[in-house]
Amino acid sequence: MAAQTRNVLVWIMILQVGYFLSGCMPRLPVRTGKKIQEDQLQALRPGETTKKQIFGQFGAPMAIAGKGEIVAVLSPTAWTGNHLKIGNHEEIDSNPFIELFSDHPLSEYHRVYYYYSSWSTGTSYFFLLGTHETSKTTLDRLWILINEKTGMMEDYNFKKGS
Repeated sequence: MAAQTRNVLVWIMILQVGYFLSGCMPRLPVRTGKKIQEDQLQALRPGETTKKQIFGQFGAPMAIAGKGEIVAVLSPTAWTGNHLKIGNHEEIDSNPFIELFSDHPLSEYHRVYYYYSSWSTGTSYFFLLGTHETSKTTLDRLWILINEKTGMMEDYNFKKGS
């Protein structure tokens, strides 16, 4: 009987040690860009909102793209597995930005102002026999068509991240 009790106590101690050696550690959330609010989008009025008002609401854009240009865009900083991937400048073709507004008659004066808001979180789980990491990044993107000659916003396109 004493041996049986001792075996039970040993297993209880092993489980307790395992419990104390396991756990989770949330990582600090990381944001790139300025958060895009719904009320800011509702205030955008094609033909009425000026470039100055856009800068007042959203600040400087991440990129300004004209037709046929190559632009440098800062990629979001995000958790990937157990590493923080720091954003860097990537050169991209601006035509996909322009194509979002292909239903507009575009001139040499049209530019697309690109904004995004990235929010990345992660958690590390520690178990007795190993670890597991999770991460999630949400990316909201906003493209605003500006006529530089008139200084007016003509349209915008918003894509909410999931």
